[in-house]
Amino acid sequence: GGSTHYIITYYCLGFSFLPVPCISWGEMLAPLSYSVQVLLVLLTLIGPRCHGKGGDKISFLPGKLSFQLTEVCKTRREVVTIGSQGETGVEIQNIVSAPPFHVEFVYGSTGFGVVFSPKEEGRSVGVITVETSQGVREYHVEGESVASQYRVDPLVANIIPAGATFRKVVTIFNPHHDKRINIINCTTDSLFILLNHTQHAHHWTLSPFQQQPIFTASILPIFHGTLEGSITVSMEVGSEIDTLHIPVDYTSAESGVFATRKLISFGTITTLGTVVERRISLINTGQHTTITDIQIVPDSIEGDPPIEVTILDKVLPPNQVVTVAVIRFKADISAEYVSGHVWVTLPDENLPDVNIRYEGRVIPGWLGVDTQATLFLSSTDKEVKWLSITNNFKVPVEVRQALVSNSYFQIHAKASPTIPPGSTAKVLALKYTSKQPLFVSGNLTLVTNITTMTVPLQAYHGRVSITTEPIKHDATHHAALQAFNPPVINLGLLSVPQEKRLTLHITNPNPTPISIASIEEGKGLRFGSPAPAAKTTLKAQEAKQIPIKIDILEEGEGAAYLSIKTQHQDIEVKVVYKGMVGDATFVLHNTEVPITAEAPLNIENVLMASRSEAPVFINSTYDQPLVIQNVTSDDQRIQMWLSSTHVLVPSAVTEVGRIVVVPDAGNGSIASRRKSHLRRKTLCIDDIEQYKAVQAANSEADMQLNAVVSLVVTDETQQYKKSLPLHITTHPRRAQILASNTIDYGRYPIGKPVERSITISNPSNSDLHIQLLRWADVPTPLVHALSSTLNI
Repeated sequence: GGSTHYIITYYCLGFSFLPVPCISWGEMLAPLSYSVQVLLVLLTLIGPRCHGKGGDKISFLPGKLSFQLTEVCKTRREVVTIGSQGETGVEIQNIVSAPPFHVEFVYGSTGFGVVFSPKEEGRSVGVITVETSQGVREYHVEGESVASQYRVDPLVANIIPAGATFRKVVTIFNPHHDKRINIINCTTDSLFILLNHTQHAHHWTLSPFQQQPIFTASILPIFHGTLEGSITVSMEVGSEIDTLHIPVDYTSAESGVFATRKLISFGTITTLGTVVERRISLINTGQHTTITDIQIVPDSIEGDPPIEVTILDKVLPPNQVVTVAVIRFKADISAEYVSGHVWVTLPDENLPDVNIRYEGRVIPGWLGVDTQATLFLSSTDKEVKWLSITNNFKVPVEVRQALVSNSYFQIHAKASPTIPPGSTAKVLALKYTSKQPLFVSGNLTLVTNITTMTVPLQAYHGRVSITTEPIKHDATHHAALQAFNPPVINLGLLSVPQEKRLTLHITNPNPTPISIASIEEGKGLRFGSPAPAAKTTLKAQEAKQIPIKIDILEEGEGAAYLSIKTQHQDIEVKVVYKGMVGDATFVLHNTEVPITAEAPLNIENVLMASRSEAPVFINSTYDQPLVIQNVTSDDQRIQMWLSSTHVLVPSAVTEVGRIVVVPDAGNGSIASRRKSHLRRKTLCIDDIEQYKAVQAANSEADMQLNAVVSLVVTDETQQYKKSLPLHITTHPRRAQILASNTIDYGRYPIGKPVERSITISNPSNSDLHIQLLRWADVPTPLVHALSSTLNI
């Protein structure tokens, strides 16, 4: 049943009379001068036997079709050739197939194309019925699919009420770290699918790791039944062209209650105790109705069913999708396979109950991976590495498909696809293909008969990053890219004379340890205390600190050097600066007095960011004028605005602008966090409580703000950076600005206007900025959060 048979037949035929198709070796045997007989060898590939009269004489090439691993919303096409072992030829009359396999053929031809267009993840098996002039034949096909790396989902398994329009926003994700994606075109093959593109063309360019909406698909089901089609998206990925085929499959229904999905799959669970949840959503295309009950009916009656159901909502408004329940499957060793039906009972006798099928299985265990085979030193590792997999399941594991997401990695060879229980076997060989020392990553997706596993791949360069500030853990990839550049540290404008002290941070962004052979002082540079060890090892993602001292003794351009040797590179760190006689310091209110700032401590003021402003002066002792080009602060609670005239006059105090202090900015306040929260979720009660806790803490004591303000100044030739420390003390006070939170209008005749006053007081020592907002103008998420907290 599906195995391949090779039948080798020898024919000894006279002269040129050949009654059957064959492969002639006549030209090969001609030099032997045999003129009486010619020996011909016929090699015929025979597939599974056929059905129907004459079907046993039909053959396919290949005998069975297995598609390579295919992403959802992608397609693969293979060609099948049909032949006959009879005395007459064979012609195709009709072919019947079922999704996700589609057939392309021409009547009377001797071959056909098979297109694999998966709509969901997992394995697909199908049978294609081929009607020919010599009989009917069944042809077996199979394919394996994984999720789209572009994070695009098919528009399938949905029900649309008759006469309604369904709209779906389609977003595309760029999974490449070094390639931009340009959306070339978006088209559809159906008159009932309309595409509304984004307004601006530059929205169709996706930077690395960027995701954004590309178009809105509108489904117009003007007839009853199933609507099938597809949306084609052509993309330019780097220098290559890639195409997405997004399946569209909707059903337009008359009055009734339907499930959005007829099959709920829990998949294969490999960890015991894992609880998998699935939601049940219904759509009511008729009149308003309710749900009577939801019951689980398992196929097996042995033991208690491991399926639980929680009803969330019983009301089904017209023409709305409602999530009515959540079903949970807890992986238990007693239930290797579970299946059954979810019955949703409706009160109306004219409405049939909704039946939803569920399936799931439990196979405890895991797969172990040799991670050393997934790491490549991009400058030297050019040989193939064999990836070994350890099977910790109690059943054999068959590796069916393998897919690499980055073209820098290639599958060079494949070994045994089946791993016995408790064994380790070489599955495939990987190779890093680029000749450049890059820092790139990718994924290897292995599809087995039990689970789908994603194995990270990493090519690293072995270099270290050297900075003056510590690198955050989530910025190691950026540090790895910086390591390609020669380490030059610019200290900007420094006063003469002085001993400049700073700390250098050596970070290893690689996934493996890096050995440092030596760290040596260079010209103009001395080690601080404690001095670094002569030899050390940096673990993966680890950083070491090196304190250094530089003597700034002369005016003009200067440089100091530090030498570092690792197992992969020799590094010369160059520290540059500009020495100048004089200095600059901040003067607040011209007398260095603290600023008093007001913080909103009562919940009614969450929309108002308290702030205090004051003129800021800089005392310059330089002997030449400097022009301030830009100013930044490392503390978001302190902001500076430059005035129109911002030239530092030599040996004078100059007003350069205004300083703005917002004590609660970035410190837990709702005002500062509202925008970031709205991008991902609605504000909740926890946010309110955190805000109140922070504000209560701020009211207990004065707040000390210590910032480093960076000035970009220009002399007559070029720009320099000057860092100035800034120290500010704020005095937050609790300000109950509303005399009363309630306005009572009492009882008055209809039509008579009534006015009431709102009394606002300011008990602080500084100006308090007030903004009155109508309730309709308050952002909706904040309305919900405040209403649940304040019972408004």
